[in-house]
Amino acid sequence: MKKKRLLSTMVALMVIISLISGCSGNNAASSNTSDNSSASGKEKVGIRVWLTPQWKGVVDATEAGADYDSFLKHAAEKFKAQYDKYDADIQIEVIAGDQRDQLLNVNLSGGTPPDVVL
Repeated sequence: MKKKRLLSTMVALMVIISLISGCSGNNAASSNTSDNSSASGKEKVGIRVWLTPQWKGVVDATEAGADYDSFLKHAAEKFKAQYDKYDADIQIEVIAGDQRDQLLNVNLSGGTPPDVVL
C-alpha cells in the first residue's frame, strides 16, 4: 500500500514539474521577441500563405496586372491597414496544384510549413 502511494506521489510530482518547466520555457522565448520589433514599436509577425492558381485579379481577370495572387495581396493590404496589434508581414506564394502535396510534405518534414494553405 505504501509503495502505491509513493509511486502515485512521484508521478504527480513529475507531472507538476514538467508543467512548470513547460510554461516557463514559453515565457523565456516570448521575452526574446524584442528583436522582432519594427520601427513603429509593434512586434513583427510573418504569415506565409500558399495558394494554388484558381482565379486571376481581385474582382475580374480582365483587371490591369491581374494575377493569381492579386486577390490575396489585396486582402493582405486591407488586413494590415485594419490590424494594429502586430506589424504583419504577409508573404503569398502561388504553388502549382500538381506540386502542392509534395512541397507541403517536404516543408512539414523540414519544420518550415506555411501558416495558411488554400
